[in-house]
Amino acid sequence: PLYFIAIFSDTTYFGDIAPEWLVVTLFVIGTYSIAVTVGYLSHLLSELRVAQETLYFTHQELTVLQDLSNSFQLTTSTDDVQQRALIAITESLGFKRAIVGLIADEAQVISAWQEQERNNHLEERGRELSPFVLAKHENPINQAVTLKKTVHFHLAANSPKSSLADSDERSFPGMVQFEIIDGLALPLLWGNQTIGVLLVDLAGHKHDTVDLAVIEAIARQTAVTLGMMMTRLRHAKESAVQEERTRIALDLHDSISQSLFGLVYTLQGCLKMLPENPQAIEPELKWALATAQDVTKQIRATIHNMWPAELTAEQFEQDLRTYAADVLQAGELDITFDIRGNFNTLSPPVRRGMYRICQESLTN
Repeated sequence: PLYFIAIFSDTTYFGDIAPEWLVVTLFVIGTYSIAVTVGYLSHLLSELRVAQETLYFTHQELTVLQDLSNSFQLTTSTDDVQQRALIAITESLGFKRAIVGLIADEAQVISAWQEQERNNHLEERGRELSPFVLAKHENPINQAVTLKKTVHFHLAANSPKSSLADSDERSFPGMVQFEIIDGLALPLLWGNQTIGVLLVDLAGHKHDTVDLAVIEAIARQTAVTLGMMMTRLRHAKESAVQEERTRIALDLHDSISQSLFGLVYTLQGCLKMLPENPQAIEPELKWALATAQDVTKQIRATIHNMWPAELTAEQFEQDLRTYAADVLQAGELDITFDIRGNFNTLSPPVRRGMYRICQESLTN
């Protein structure tokens, strides 16, 4: 428009020079063509640069998820799973701090908290977080557990730490101990069940939707690993309890119940014989006494055979000595224990098998 105004102004004041409208039109078209062409190329280059950066960060985040998935395959406990997830968030993604806790079975309490800061080892933290009760309070953790989705919260931005407890404890009960002002609360979902909560401190981190997607992916992966591990542990405990119940039932049925049945039958016969022939009762009562003593030994043996929760090498030796001296009444039997290698490397089934073999050998 300014170009056309200049042409008309020149024609008005200097009418002796007539403009060549074809040249003017070509100038206008050429100027806009060059501007559009160069501008479009610049726009394409800008979009390509953004796409490259997004692709780079996406590749980095996928690498983090892949490394985390591979490391989960080497875990042996829920604590190890929690630690690896926290390290991935703080060390690999660069967030300031992350905290994860598990919901106790059949209780609305989150405990077993693990905390990790960037460039800081877990054992260097030195503080324990108290259990968090899932009450009917409007706080981010309860919202994440109830709604089963990620909650982005701001507790008290730009508030001094001294006033944080006063202001936020009234509006967000229980959140003060985490010391997170700007953060995320993510539920750990195993199917339709929430098994824990992940808290991520966003302070000083330029987060975006891509980071949020990666954190949610880590939370899902952590929840699946924890859920599978907790399910296996629960099944193993149930199987061990059922196996022990079956063994005790067989022991009671094969020995103790039969002895008690004979004892009761003999005592009933003694009662019938008592008025007419008391002398004939004496051998029967002696047999009943011996049987009762034998039943007592069997009951004590059954109690000693109950499997302890954790069997160490020292407890292994002490239990067998007690079994030999008390149950078998072999106080003068000299037992020597020679344990070679690391006893703690043996799995619980192997320890149990060794314990049963030693008991049976001493009985024989």
